[in-house]
Amino acid sequence: MKPTTAVAVLIVIVTAGLGRCQGQQASGSGAGGLHPVFSATLGEVVSHQKLPVSLMKSLLDSSLVARDSAGHPYPVVSFSFGYQTTNYYQNDTTGRPQSSRTYLSFHFTGNRLDSVWRKGVSAQLKPGDVLYFDRIIARDRSGVQYLAAPLEYDIR
Repeated sequence: MKPTTAVAVLIVIVTAGLGRCQGQQASGSGAGGLHPVFSATLGEVVSHQKLPVSLMKSLLDSSLVARDSAGHPYPVVSFSFGYQTTNYYQNDTTGRPQSSRTYLSFHFTGNRLDSVWRKGVSAQLKPGDVLYFDRIIARDRSGVQYLAAPLEYDIR
């Protein structure tokens, strides 16, 4: 096999694999055999929102909901959660203020954070923090799993 042919085959394989991870399949129902792309919300709040601490604390008790392009809900069976916090301190050497970021992440089965994480994040949540929900997997009645778009919330 020529090097250019090998590269072309690799590109086709990778592209086909990415389509399957995005909830797209080459066979099945729908126009052209493609399944709809899924979106997700935390409770009813969509991604890329700047939320006050008080609202985010109440949303931490909510479940994730995945929806297809027609708005039909599907149960979320697993997701990854990330919590980025920024801490400020005074540098001992320069005497100037500096910041450092800490990122915690954990994978969950089900559609919401467990009680330990809900309590821990709620106790430490402050303006400037960012919460991420990604690798959100939804499942239909026949057992087919779909990857929904990730969520990100900035705390103000």
